[in-house]
Amino acid sequence: MSIGIQMGTLKSGRYYGLDFYGGLRMDFWCARLATKGCEDSRVAGWLQMEFLSFHDGDFPTKICDTNYVQYPNYCAFKSQQCLMRNQDQKVSRMRCLQNESYTILSPAKSEDLVLRWSQEFSTLTLGQVG
Repeated sequence: MSIGIQMGTLKSGRYYGLDFYGGLRMDFWCARLATKGCEDSRVAGWLQMEFLSFHDGDFPTKICDTNYVQYPNYCAFKSQQCLMRNQDQKVSRMRCLQNESYTILSPAKSEDLVLRWSQEFSTLTLGQVG
């Protein structure tokens, strides 16, 4: 039985994410992340599958992006990616390398990022209704 996973592209150590998970596009998962949070079982499954889909670099279990930010958890990275996607910008996960410098996001800042995505999504959906 297929769960509808379609891998995204991997280019020179960069990974944008799954094109489809559970037969649903990234837009659905960004919306669910914003409304249900990281602890939602379906969101957690999506985050785990994405995290496990890319292990590269000197520190394969760390989460770094193309803006040279290192995240303490995958939910914070995806929240940032959803925020930027909403603003027609793109950030991808990339391999964390020993000889590079990264801005290391604290757990508190990562929580703020998740909350910011949720608030921006709420503002967007309220604007579409009114």
